[in-house]
Amino acid sequence: MQWLMEMPAVGGPEPPPFARQLTQPKARAGIIRAARRMAHLSPRLTDQPLADRTLLRHRESQNGLLHLNQSTRGCSDRQAGLSCLTACQASRARSDSGMRKTTIAIVTGGDGLEAASSAASAHNVYNRLGDEHFNRVMLAVERWCWTVIRADGIDSDSLTQAWVDRANFRLELPDEVIGFDGAFIALHGAPGETGHLQAWFELLGLPYTGSNLLASATAMDKRACKRVIEAEGLMRVPRDWIIPARDLTAFDPKHIDVSYPVIIKPNAHGSGMGVHLVTNSQALLHCVTQIDIMGQAALVEEFIPGREFTVGAFILNGEIGILPVAEVLRPDYARELTQEGRIGFSDRQSACVCLSPDIDDKTVRQLAEATRAIGIALGCRSFYRVDFILRNDNELFFLEVNTIPGMTERSVFTAQLRAGGMDEGEFYRAVLQEALAGKPRQASRNT
Repeated sequence: MQWLMEMPAVGGPEPPPFARQLTQPKARAGIIRAARRMAHLSPRLTDQPLADRTLLRHRESQNGLLHLNQSTRGCSDRQAGLSCLTACQASRARSDSGMRKTTIAIVTGGDGLEAASSAASAHNVYNRLGDEHFNRVMLAVERWCWTVIRADGIDSDSLTQAWVDRANFRLELPDEVIGFDGAFIALHGAPGETGHLQAWFELLGLPYTGSNLLASATAMDKRACKRVIEAEGLMRVPRDWIIPARDLTAFDPKHIDVSYPVIIKPNAHGSGMGVHLVTNSQALLHCVTQIDIMGQAALVEEFIPGREFTVGAFILNGEIGILPVAEVLRPDYARELTQEGRIGFSDRQSACVCLSPDIDDKTVRQLAEATRAIGIALGCRSFYRVDFILRNDNELFFLEVNTIPGMTERSVFTAQLRAGGMDEGEFYRAVLQEALAGKPRQASRNT
């Protein structure tokens, strides 16, 4: 067995979440409007190409960067993982003679509690990508303010005077203007996983890594995501009750008919923050108050006793790769419950994670098949991670999807990549090069 502990995530207050039900016809338009406000764009401006854009010439120079064979669909064992690694390395085999380096924005930041985790992920991606093929620029977004954190070939004095032209997404320096060829999104939570940042990049015509705006927004809204999984008939989900943000201040636990214990969590937040197991109505009310401070709707779920698993996956060239299963080991709830009748999960980083857990092959296959089917149903791209609960009677339940999993040195997803025999840098480059080539494909039912 392999063990790891993730880094804790801390940060400032969480802004109001994206908590829109995507079944409503105006959902997509709402995301687009929000992206326009972020970029200070008018509809007329969005019809114009970016200044100094060279994407078409760049795309024409990239032919057959990556191909995954049918035999490498899953990375559940080391042999398959090494095959995937070989495919990733093939993306570097082309000649770079006569072609300028590609300028990439590695986007991090955010206004919420996940900002520190985002920064750690972005620094790791920046370092792993290397500067052989890319000019890297790390940008942090906080509300409407963009800050340059680090960049290749730019001295510290110039960085202090740099600013981001949001209308055209260019970096303005004292003596030059730098345009971006694409973006690697390493921003957990809002606006990186809510669909807002993706919508803005789509308006700009800028290639980016990760899932598109609709898949991102659906996965971020935990309850909406569960409804999709149910509608597709993929697997069981815990029963739940939603408490809208506007109703939290006047919430009375008597208004919902629940059997304790229950799980309560913010409906649109990541890293397990704000997640509690509660055993009585007073503890539930306390947690509702905390979620109200976060500006979130509260999701109350039935407690499923069992083992918690998380499975990472990636999509390259339309092929789904399933990474090794990891088990999240929580403390003994009965002994850890406080007198107040609640226990905070805080975040996955506070739990111990076991790679290659003690489970039978049938369960491994079931988890892999469910992870594949969920990625297809949501239309995920690039990479994602799915959380499950295996009830004590071996019934599997879906919990949630993370479209931008942690990519720090100690994250579960990166540990799963390494356990599958893959090199992080090669993987990030393959994902980015596919996006730059204009062909990041969703998971297909034929894979």
